[in-house]
Amino acid sequence: MDRRIGLALLAAALLGSGATRLWALGLATDEGTVSIVTESTGAAGWASIEVHSSAPGSIVSINRVAAGYNSFSNGYIPPGGGYTTGIDAGGVSYSIYQNAALSPGGYIIGVSAPGYYKREIALVLSEKTKYTFYFTLAMISGTLDLEVSPADASVSVDGRAVASGALTLPVGEHLVALKRFGYVERSVPVVVRERERTRLSVALDRAAFAVSQLQASRTAFNPANAGLFGIVDLRFRVESFGSATLAIEDAQGGVVARADFPSFDTWRQTYRWDGLGADGRPLPDGLYRAVLEAKAAPPDAAASANAPETPIVRQAELRIDSALVIRPRGSLSAVPGLAFFPDPRGQPGGLSSTDLTWIGSLADLQSPSFSLSGVAALSDRLDLGYAAALENLASPSGGGDLALSFRLGLWEGSGTVPHAGALFLRGSWSSASAPVLPDAASAVEASLPVSVGLGPISLGASPGLRIGFSNSSIDPFLVLRDGLWWSASAFRAGFSSEMSLLWTNGTLSPAWPFDLGFEIRALLPPSPLEISALAMSQLSPSASPTFALGLALGLLF
Repeated sequence: MDRRIGLALLAAALLGSGATRLWALGLATDEGTVSIVTESTGAAGWASIEVHSSAPGSIVSINRVAAGYNSFSNGYIPPGGGYTTGIDAGGVSYSIYQNAALSPGGYIIGVSAPGYYKREIALVLSEKTKYTFYFTLAMISGTLDLEVSPADASVSVDGRAVASGALTLPVGEHLVALKRFGYVERSVPVVVRERERTRLSVALDRAAFAVSQLQASRTAFNPANAGLFGIVDLRFRVESFGSATLAIEDAQGGVVARADFPSFDTWRQTYRWDGLGADGRPLPDGLYRAVLEAKAAPPDAAASANAPETPIVRQAELRIDSALVIRPRGSLSAVPGLAFFPDPRGQPGGLSSTDLTWIGSLADLQSPSFSLSGVAALSDRLDLGYAAALENLASPSGGGDLALSFRLGLWEGSGTVPHAGALFLRGSWSSASAPVLPDAASAVEASLPVSVGLGPISLGASPGLRIGFSNSSIDPFLVLRDGLWWSASAFRAGFSSEMSLLWTNGTLSPAWPFDLGFEIRALLPPSPLEISALAMSQLSPSASPTFALGLALGLLF
């Protein structure tokens, strides 16, 4: 019998059936370690065990008969015993087997797992005693002695980054991959055998100097826009050592910006152009050309054969367009613009925004509402708006809101007095009996928003028709939305309002309340994030005014 197992049996016998103290014993072999902790507990005539294993998919055996399969294997659970999972104090996940119905006597407790050496221990179990085993299994492995050239190349084995040298790996086939700038990447399969040492030496060949096409993050942009929307990134990739110059020329061939890349030491290269002249102002609208000239500069003479004799030239065309104005605007309740006014001016096609909004009534801030909304510019003229909200979460009057809208630009003029007009269509549904969000109702709407600009100040009106659906009735309304706002490249602040007139028996009468909102919205350059704050009020001659506050975090992309 193994001397260490004999010690375990002797220690168990010394404990006896009436042991009252805590005892721990650790046993180690090349196939792993096992520690045992015992304590006096349980019923007379029975012993209990708890087995922990560090290896995934472990199976416990009692007297060399498998004690079921763990829950990960979807196997059976034997009577009186079963598997659970756990995490030790160090954050290591364990498979745990428990059995509290074992007769006292001699047992062989073992643990096995795929890819690991099996570990067993023999001992005598005493009644009214719990035995806790901690098995740490040893992986069935071999050693790979890896030598690479150049020595600072990045090495991975089966996709996991490692350092060169002596590596302990599971037996079987592995893929060793080497990568370094200026050299040709290489992958080499290798077989590691049990308890054997395998030697592998891999040398990379020098890569020929090559340059990819010059790519622009956007072909047209407006330097007056804030953050990432007012710049363009020019990117290219090189395969080996060298240098380059990048010049941006106007239509007449004059250089308006220049960047030097004195020495390449990685593959991906980037230059960010802000479209500004020497005076810090945006350059005039028009076409510009980016010209890249790259040449090899090998670090040693041995690589000179890979160097082209003439520079490699790459070009990309760019356009500055001051009409591509990106304006901070909201999307609450699928209304693109202000809270109660749809802005007839759109965003450049392909741009989208989304907002997460919190709104609370001052009368009941403990029952807030949350909204997720957004606007996608399908083209320069067509926007799609959407919104979903949960109203008054902690109130019986709460519910849900859904809305979908379209904005079709009809005209947009520039000049001394910018002006724009659009067709706005919106459909919505709400189950809230006392909604807080703007236009939270079951209705469809068609309106014609128009706006004019006076410098940074704009004002607009949006007359329209709304059909409301409530209590099995259909109610027609005339709706007038208004807006007044001040805007800059990264900021907007303004008022908006909405008033409805109910059409009944050939007459129009006010459908109170009158909705009024004030909001501030700002981009956070250079990130694409937006923040906004909103204050709203509902006014009615027959009731006290109500107030609500809102905060939102938005994203432009």
